[in-house]
Amino acid sequence: EQATAPILILIGAMMMGDCSKVDWDYMGSALPAFLTIVMMPLTYSITDGMLFGLVTAACFYVTSGEAFVHLREWFVKISTRGDASDGENGVLMGNKEDKTDEPSYGAADQA
Repeated sequence: EQATAPILILIGAMMMGDCSKVDWDYMGSALPAFLTIVMMPLTYSITDGMLFGLVTAACFYVTSGEAFVHLREWFVKISTRGDASDGENGVLMGNKEDKTDEPSYGAADQA
């Protein structure tokens, strides 16, 4: 048990380096990130802390209405483009007719 303490401290230090990348001004990402950081030592489990943060982020996503906005945009794209999937690489909302194998160079193509 004591042999794992230095490893956990090292992992914690590496994880804290990514805290500067969190958008702390937007509560939709700041609060789940903060709760994840706090819950890891309080529950003595990295897994439980991560799960708590993911559930909190999902709750914010649904209750803030962002999920419904993205769903509406997805359905609009489906209804205006026809088929929702192009069958290549599992990419959604593509249309096979829109893809070309030749690069486009804009006005240089016409010269």
